[in-house]
Amino acid sequence: MDTKVWLLGILSGLFWSLGQSQQFQAMKYMGVSMTVPMSTGMQLVANTLAGALLFSEWKTGSTVGLGLLALFFLILGSTLTSRKEKSDQVSGENSVGKGIRTLLISTAGYAGYTIVFKAGNLDALATVLHKVLGWLSGPACSLSVRMR
Repeated sequence: MDTKVWLLGILSGLFWSLGQSQQFQAMKYMGVSMTVPMSTGMQLVANTLAGALLFSEWKTGSTVGLGLLALFFLILGSTLTSRKEKSDQVSGENSVGKGIRTLLISTAGYAGYTIVFKAGNLDALATVLHKVLGWLSGPACSLSVRMR
């Protein structure tokens, strides 16, 4: 196998591991019902913008306009879906703030996963083992840092 495939496959898996671990952390801060819609929306926005800006997937003014309009509605929908009534809020703003900051890191991880994969022009089946090594290496690195 090609060294590029190994390195990018493992890097892609490490990014995924970062995204997954931080999403679980965000759930601790904000709860599942608030985290999942926000995380999904943030990932869709990040990957859509990466496709448009890094990979030139929006080629005309109409696709840019429609894409931006769609992103607006996506953000609006994610925000409204994850919104809680004032009477339902048990935790303070500090937990929500921590959760959003954690989701930003999670989104960077998930976006990095797909960006590396797309930029490297990797074959999905050819990199399964490599990604798994990255998935497993992420928590192992995290645990070794926490144990010190």
